[in-house]
Amino acid sequence: MSQTAKTVGIYSYGRKQSQRCPNKVLRPFGETTLCDIMMAKLKEVGGENAFYAGHEDEFGEKAEAHKIKFVKRSENSVLIDAPITECQEFLRRVDYDYLLIVNTCLPFLKTTTIKEFLKDAIAHDYQPAVAVSKTS
Repeated sequence: MSQTAKTVGIYSYGRKQSQRCPNKVLRPFGETTLCDIMMAKLKEVGGENAFYAGHEDEFGEKAEAHKIKFVKRSENSVLIDAPITECQEFLRRVDYDYLLIVNTCLPFLKTTTIKEFLKDAIAHDYQPAVAVSKTS
């Protein structure tokens, strides 16, 4: 991207304390984990603008192994399911013009699909949103 281009952060996040399926993104999935699959995709698509957010050390270790940034989540954010502003409180500490979240639980989502979506959104100046919340 040029100096005048908008930066797009591409991220995913995980936690171990899910009530429905504890530790799901770190459990064995084939010969890997959902978390490892997603981190590899984030690296391929986002390069230096890719990051993974988690609270536990395992997520930081995996991010380091995949050579992507790790953003530490608060303990509270991994223990609650709502409000989304608190679950994703870590976004207050990142500096991108736009953010694209990719769900860790989509192991079959192709990187070409993510790249095409980004290309189309940027080309048409789309500003899609999946979560909107009042800030004041």
